[in-house]
Amino acid sequence: MLVDVPYWSSWQAGSDPCTGGTDGGPWYGVDCTDNNGRETANVQGLTLDNPTVDSVVVKQGKGVITTYRLSDKLTFTLGAGLTGLKQLKYLSISNLPLVTGGLPASYKTLGLLRLEISNTGMGGDTKTALPVSTFSKLLELYIDNNKFTGILPALPQQLERVQFTNERLLTGAFPTFANMPSLTAIELGNLQGLTGTWPTTWGALPALQDLIVHSMRGLTGDLSKIALPANIGKLDLDSIPKLTGAWPSAVNNKLKKMYQISISNLPLTGSVPAALPASLNSLSLNKLPKLAGKWPAGWSGLKQLQELAITNNPGFTGALPELAQLPPNVVSLDLSGNGLAGPLPASWSSKGALAGLRSVALFGNTGLKGAIPSQWSASTSPLYYNEDLGAIGPDLFLKPTTAVCGIVKNLNALEYVPKTPNSPKTLKTLGT
Repeated sequence: MLVDVPYWSSWQAGSDPCTGGTDGGPWYGVDCTDNNGRETANVQGLTLDNPTVDSVVVKQGKGVITTYRLSDKLTFTLGAGLTGLKQLKYLSISNLPLVTGGLPASYKTLGLLRLEISNTGMGGDTKTALPVSTFSKLLELYIDNNKFTGILPALPQQLERVQFTNERLLTGAFPTFANMPSLTAIELGNLQGLTGTWPTTWGALPALQDLIVHSMRGLTGDLSKIALPANIGKLDLDSIPKLTGAWPSAVNNKLKKMYQISISNLPLTGSVPAALPASLNSLSLNKLPKLAGKWPAGWSGLKQLQELAITNNPGFTGALPELAQLPPNVVSLDLSGNGLAGPLPASWSSKGALAGLRSVALFGNTGLKGAIPSQWSASTSPLYYNEDLGAIGPDLFLKPTTAVCGIVKNLNALEYVPKTPNSPKTLKTLGT
């Protein structure tokens, strides 16, 4: 046995890695299936990881599930031996904290299409420990939570997807990704050693569709002027404290392929524009303390929008929108934690907005008061307070499953008064 760890016992010296495993299958972590799903006689993929197992322990008469790793004692460095796997297309090394060293330069001969290194002890200067610029066929690169140092490595121009997250020892400027015409997805997160302004070159990436940037305290710039390509589909920005300014002017109704926008924990100022991409399917704006304004009337024209979450923005004020102001096909609506005020719209009837909604969240808007409109409790599209989730807390959460009707005195300190003896369990004062 090459490795004395459960799950790895199939790695027997002298046996075929494609057929020497359990029941004549491949060794654990070995994949001999090609891109067309056909079994081959050659190793196509290799996953080196530390498997987890769920163990049930009985405590005080109840079963408690504990997840643990089979072994944290696998210690090795990658050697040149893998270069003999001429058909290897993907390599994944994960959850092995005692695996050290870098990636051998000789791996450039493997013809890898996908490389993932995550949650390991691997590290060293990226110039020598992560020489991926010479990997002439590499299309996907995922690097997360290791110990690499220095600047981000040079990348192969044919790369299509790249992720660098939680590499806290990396330093230098933000990557420009210049001369990478095939790059479709970028994810950068928690790279606290990187500094600089938003690269203008990101806006010139012709194939870029998904852009995710999280937890970057060293990234600066004017949010309203960030460069984005015309084909952008997903924009996800979170916790970038030095990216300041108004709504990005590049995010407008001229974008034809944008399907998701998520902006959280940014010092975004001003209001949200009414002219958003008509192709938008999901919009989330969360914890934007400087956001101001009321419900934009133009959002009723967002016919593709299904998920809408405007949450924890005290400057987002005014009344709840009437039915005609809502996106017509929205199925999930979360407006909790804002500064909304006034009555609940009667136009949100079971034959109107509520007919297609799976969930509505309105808690935390202290200015919302008044009666629950009788139109909301029609049997064709009933409402339900989230008692099934055990959320008898300082919130109101509605979804169309069970009919109720009552009086809302204050949605931040809700008291539910049932009108009929058969109504669901009484909600007493919830909150302070």
